[in-house]
Amino acid sequence: MTNYFWLDEVQEKLLKNHDLISHAFLFYGKEKVTNNKFATVFCEALLCSKKDATGSCGVCKSCTWMSSQSHPDFFSVDVEGNDTNEKLIPVSVIRELKSFFELS
Repeated sequence: MTNYFWLDEVQEKLLKNHDLISHAFLFYGKEKVTNNKFATVFCEALLCSKKDATGSCGVCKSCTWMSSQSHPDFFSVDVEGNDTNEKLIPVSVIRELKSFFELS
């Protein structure tokens, strides 16, 4: 589970309905660190090959890839790198995302 107890219930509900999970998620909120951490922990649990009720195992191949930020099925998009003050996703990130999807 996450380090944020108020998100544990949300994550538990999402993981409980594993067969109904969408192909993509958008996490949005005021606290960027919380959203990034929750999204990463949630994705680790989804991609883990030995997950249990509490989330990812942390030792399987998938968890190792996630911890080294090199999982082939995980891609994170952020507004960082945008030269303006607006919260827009930079074109370079979208191009990188397009290249990622072309691999599958």
